[in-house]
Amino acid sequence: MIANHHMLSLINKEEVDFLGVFGDILFQIIMFILLFGIIFAIYFFVRALVTRSRNSNPVEQKLDKIIELLEKEKRE
Repeated sequence: MIANHHMLSLINKEEVDFLGVFGDILFQIIMFILLFGIIFAIYFFVRALVTRSRNSNPVEQKLDKIIELLEKEKRE
């Protein structure tokens, strides 16, 4: 009878250990996903800012040309 009780306590301990390991693995997977999500969010945010600034440069160049042409017309 004592041996049976000892076996039950070992099984319960193994189940608890397994659940603890499973919980640790699940926590680490969630943290890796969160970490990579933050890194990708920063990457895409910076990429959007750079793309936006590149698109505004041709507009600025065209405006500069128009201003130069208007100044030339005023001089003549």
